Amino acid sequence: MGRTYRKRKRKRCQASSINLNHESTTINLLKWLNGHDFLNSAALELRHFPITGRGITSRKCVKENDVLIRIPMELLITFATVDKSGLLQCIRGQNSFSIHVLLSFFIAIEKHKKESSFWVKYIQSLPDPEPVLPWTDFSDNIQLFPDDIRAKSRKFLDEFNEGCLKLKSSINDQALCQCCKKTLVSVLDKSLFRWAYVLVNTRAVYIDPQLVLSMSDEEGISILSDKPSMALCPLLDMFNHHYMAGTNADVIQDKGQLYYELRTLRNYKKHEQFFICYGSHDNVRLLLEYGFFIPGNVNDCVYFNLKEIVKVLNVSLCERRYKFIKRHQFDDKDVYVRLCEASFNMKAVLFVCVFPNVLNYDAVVFSDCYPSEFRQIMNDCIKTLLEYKLCIMKEDSEKVSSTLLQSKHLSLLKTFLEYRIEFVETMLYQFSEPNIT
Repeated sequence: MGRTYRKRKRKRCQASSINLNHESTTINLLKWLNGHDFLNSAALELRHFPITGRGITSRKCVKENDVLIRIPMELLITFATVDKSGLLQCIRGQNSFSIHVLLSFFIAIEKHKKESSFWVKYIQSLPDPEPVLPWTDFSDNIQLFPDDIRAKSRKFLDEFNEGCLKLKSSINDQALCQCCKKTLVSVLDKSLFRWAYVLVNTRAVYIDPQLVLSMSDEEGISILSDKPSMALCPLLDMFNHHYMAGTNADVIQDKGQLYYELRTLRNYKKHEQFFICYGSHDNVRLLLEYGFFIPGNVNDCVYFNLKEIVKVLNVSLCERRYKFIKRHQFDDKDVYVRLCEASFNMKAVLFVCVFPNVLNYDAVVFSDCYPSEFRQIMNDCIKTLLEYKLCIMKEDSEKVSSTLLQSKHLSLLKTFLEYRIEFVETMLYQFSEPNIT
């Protein structure tokens, strides 16, 4: 069913997609790109798809290793772009900033400049208002989120607030906007900066930081608190994410000119949507950082911590076993279960919990040679743990569904929580089957 179903689903999506190339923002963006050494040799066009929304396709069939886009480096917004703009000279003091904050500062000011900005056609192609991310919701609504999503949302929100406050307090009070002569501090309100911050978060692509630094002034580099590995790339940021994306990006040189190039690693049919991969992200991370999730995501998983495992399985760890887990940091991260699979750390923790009399845990765990009876015991433990999580998830879903508060964020979260319940129920079924993990 799997392959046939995917083919039928893809055909339905392609048949019902709507051409967006006639929209003024798309026309203006392509004209601007074409005027700066961009050649649309792959006949790319923008279409709206029922599932993913706006996405990129081609008007023709594309073969493996064909170039999809080749964008001149000067049309990418990188730290070098910010550095050469003179904007960094408006920042006083010795504070350093993340590349995320600096790129956000730049496109926020460029958005304010409107038609006087070189980047106006690109900025007009960006979504406004910004995409819905859970952490941008009201505080009262965030309080309703499940524990894991609430904690991470607050972390994102704290990072945003800290970056915004530090940046505004560091801008020279006398620095003026080039287009209106207002102070930059007054121009950069929190709403504008949040729009820019979310757009960078959701649309930036990776770029070699050493290449960016080689294109930047040495004096300006000291303002960075991390590597300048983020870039905004017109058109490329309209490609949607999929964990099975068949594309590859690289910076190439042609006739002395640097280009950011995207090639396909497989054949594509006419009007079949192209995807890029943002990384091996589970659905919680996709939801928090990009505002969507993918049913059937092979990277999706359910996380546990040592405290939960010990409590649910009613285990008492002696000092020796507890120290073994802590010494190897098995409980720090990557204690999770996927469909039909437990992580290395999960297996190690469960083994130590349910086999108290093993003399040499290292020999068993690091050789991955567990006793034959461990598999069934582990599956039973995982089912118990998943049932515990399922109860919590149902309570979380009910709390969000029953609230009188309303927002796009809560609607998105409600849909995700319903999916997450189905996902865990599927996992429970899988771990009830023989020969799992």
